[in-house]
Amino acid sequence: MTILNIILLAISLSIDAFGIGISYSIRKVAIPFSSKIIISVISIIMTGVSFIIGSTILLFVNETVAKFTGCFMLIILGIWTIVQGLKSKSKEKNSKKEKKRCYELGFNGYTEDFVIRCRQKFDEIETELEKQHIERERILEEERVDDELRAAAEKLRHEAFIKT
Repeated sequence: MTILNIILLAISLSIDAFGIGISYSIRKVAIPFSSKIIISVISIIMTGVSFIIGSTILLFVNETVAKFTGCFMLIILGIWTIVQGLKSKSKEKNSKKEKKRCYELGFNGYTEDFVIRCRQKFDEIETELEKQHIERERILEEERVDDELRAAAEKLRHEAFIKT
């Protein structure tokens, strides 16, 4: 590996960490120093393991095939990322509808557990509707039995009347 490749790798890793740092800062997520050390050590270990695995694979596979496989894996990963992004956009639309509905149900504000509370509220409503449905079915069954009993009693009265 040439010095230029090493410098480019260092820059790309630094840019990645820089982007993550900015996103955490914007969200005001505080990461303790000990966690930062653990993350750094794991990153260093994984980079080293990747180099070792890559060097080992090059002993068995042609360099051109390895480059082609790496490019193919990156393309697949990129396509997968795009598809996941599109899926999350459709989920965001559904989430906005749920948030609006939750606001109508009496939840004010947007907290982190907002969607969870909304889902719980929807589950409570669904459970209540199921209970009402079961009760309605029970009442209808009782009315059907009562109607059958009335019809049988009427039939008996009618038969008794005919006999007299």
